[in-house]
Amino acid sequence: MHTASNPDEAPKGSASVPPVPRWLILLLVLLAIVPRGLEAHKKSLWLDELHTLHIAGADTLATTLDRLLPDFHAPLFFLAAHAVRALHPHSQRWLAILGGLLALVPLWALAREAAWSRTSIAATGIAFALLPFQIQYGAELRPYAWAQAASAAIVWAAVSGRGTARRRFLVLALAAAPGGVHGVNHE
Repeated sequence: MHTASNPDEAPKGSASVPPVPRWLILLLVLLAIVPRGLEAHKKSLWLDELHTLHIAGADTLATTLDRLLPDFHAPLFFLAAHAVRALHPHSQRWLAILGGLLALVPLWALAREAAWSRTSIAATGIAFALLPFQIQYGAELRPYAWAQAASAAIVWAAVSGRGTARRRFLVLALAAAPGGVHGVNHE
């Protein structure tokens, strides 16, 4: 409860929505994973993904950083891609898929806080899972899906009335950190 003695604690919303059943959340996550997994393994690599493989596929972390810095890219994604560089490129796409699915957490948190019905929250999950551009960009070996997840977290941190101000600031800072979301250009 928000009091003068504890300004860091956020007021609780007056609208109460029953939580979405865990089985439904699991079903929606699986619904999102299946088309992305099929997309990741059926289509060939395209030029930008080859660029990712070039940057992240270096033998050393130092070389990966050298290749990354002249460009404007999301460093954290490329460092993670460097860590899984031994996997087949189509399997490396799971890095983007799983990172992108994290966008569901702040999306559903915002929907629940807005007192949407379970049906509306489920519809949001279905749209995220099945919209063609969500599938296409969510299954590419590029930082797009990670940037989307970070953007959703930033929106939650900026507009949410839940959680403490410190917690929301921490989410915002981590999602917007230069090493996480946006690139660095040293020129």
